[in-house]
Amino acid sequence: MRNSIRMPRRGIMIEPSFELGGLRKRSPPTIKAVDMKAYFPRIKILASTVIFLLAVGCSLVRAPLIEPRVLEESEQQTVLDYAAPASENVLAGLIARDYSQFSRDFSDSLKEGMDETAFKDLLNMLDSKLGAYQSNDLVTVLQDDNYSTVVYRLTYEKDNQVTMRVVFDKSDPHLISGLWFDSPELRGP
Repeated sequence: MRNSIRMPRRGIMIEPSFELGGLRKRSPPTIKAVDMKAYFPRIKILASTVIFLLAVGCSLVRAPLIEPRVLEESEQQTVLDYAAPASENVLAGLIARDYSQFSRDFSDSLKEGMDETAFKDLLNMLDSKLGAYQSNDLVTVLQDDNYSTVVYRLTYEKDNQVTMRVVFDKSDPHLISGLWFDSPELRGP
């Protein structure tokens, strides 16, 4: 058995050939190298079609709401019906230095993150950097797909630019799942 190599116009074809009694018989080609340039336009069209279909499919899927939106007056009141009492419990617990009142409306995960030791550390930091609590004002109510956020402006003895963000689960029982305090005094050294 000998292999003969022919050079066709579009690539290399290897065909095994057999000699029987002086006659050469060719078997069907078993290995065929193909010139990819002939198929390149088809591959481009196929790839473009796949990319187009993926883009169309992805655009039809509803993207999650990433940025929270500011609620209108009627929607805001619905959130404040459950958020205001819970936020007042947080502030009353801070003023009274009572962890059970402070954490009354916390989710389990927030209670784990803000235990009594962390509560005492928070009280010490607020006392040393901000002084005594004086008052609060509602700034805004925000909402995304899963959470409602109520933002308050707190006035302390040393700083009247303190922001308290209280994040609530949108689903019942609307527990507090996040709590942040921010001000120039708290960020400073």
